[in-house]
Amino acid sequence: MAYGLAFQIKDDLDDLGQDDVADKQAYPTILGVDGAKDALREQVRIATNAIVKFGELTGNETTLLLSFLDYFEEVVEK
Repeated sequence: MAYGLAFQIKDDLDDLGQDDVADKQAYPTILGVDGAKDALREQVRIATNAIVKFGELTGNETTLLLSFLDYFEEVVEK
């Protein structure tokens, strides 16, 4: 769930650069750009913790799952 929410927040942030009028229900509109970035960081943190916990509980390899979170690195690192 956290990954999906992070994806939506990043998509909303990416849409800010387009010429379209800002969506009134987009995360940056509601939370501001900095607030949306903070929310994205939090969702990535939650997803990371969930994947790590999953690996601990099941003994399954989680490297591939964790690598999916690299998609958000550009925004999270700023």
